[in-house]
Amino acid sequence: MLDKIFCYGTLQSPEILRAVIGREITPHKALLEEYASFRIVGENYPGLVPAPGHKTDGVVYQGLTRREMMLLDRYEGLFYKREIVEVMNNDGAVSRAWSYVLKTAYRHCVTGESWSFDEFESENFSSYPGKI
Repeated sequence: MLDKIFCYGTLQSPEILRAVIGREITPHKALLEEYASFRIVGENYPGLVPAPGHKTDGVVYQGLTRREMMLLDRYEGLFYKREIVEVMNNDGAVSRAWSYVLKTAYRHCVTGESWSFDEFESENFSSYPGKI
């Protein structure tokens, strides 16, 4: 079973991840090429979509159980599909991980404006409903 997940949105926060799965896991910076993370219309979170020539920064969490993956599936909801992607770790190594990609039927919901975790942390984190 693949036990890694690449997170590019709110789940980059270890605090939010802990609220969802019930334990802490250390995040490791990673890069996903050929995908873009765009803001969802009217929301404080992004959608990941295939986008040639784009790159998305995020983190990888490793050591997830099946139960934790199911909890993450529930958190992400119906708009996203968990897919296997190839990410580049800080040391340049490429590895496979799960990630939540916006389903094709909902791609009209992205604004085309890049989403920033740093901006989310500074402006929206304290009021985000997924936070403890």
